[in-house]
Amino acid sequence: MFSSMIIYILLSGLVILSLCFFALCFFALRMQQHVRSLQDQIKSLDRNLEVLTQGELGLGKHMNTIAMEVNKIQEKQMMNSSNYEHDKSYEHASHLLAKGASSSELVEFCELNEQEAQLLKRIYDKQQARQKSVI
Repeated sequence: MFSSMIIYILLSGLVILSLCFFALCFFALRMQQHVRSLQDQIKSLDRNLEVLTQGELGLGKHMNTIAMEVNKIQEKQMMNSSNYEHDKSYEHASHLLAKGASSSELVEFCELNEQEAQLLKRIYDKQQARQKSVI
């Protein structure tokens, strides 16, 4: 009887040990599947990061191009603005000449140098002489 009890205990232990072994194998298999799933997710995230990085670089280059274009436009605008101011002074000089201003007055009021003022006065005087000769 004592030996049958030992055999019963040994068999019970063997069954329990076998169940633990199968449970451990099942758990190990599930862990391996979970690790593979995590590795796949990491690969996917790496690809996404690479795409985002490349997109960011492209966007940075595009923004640099836009900034250069904006600078060019601002430079042109400044040049046009200064040309407009210069044209305004010639326009003002033309009005003053029509009112009989001298070249020295053009220098004073229109921010022209002496040669420009004299040239404008001569051109204006010649135009007036032609108009009088035609009439």
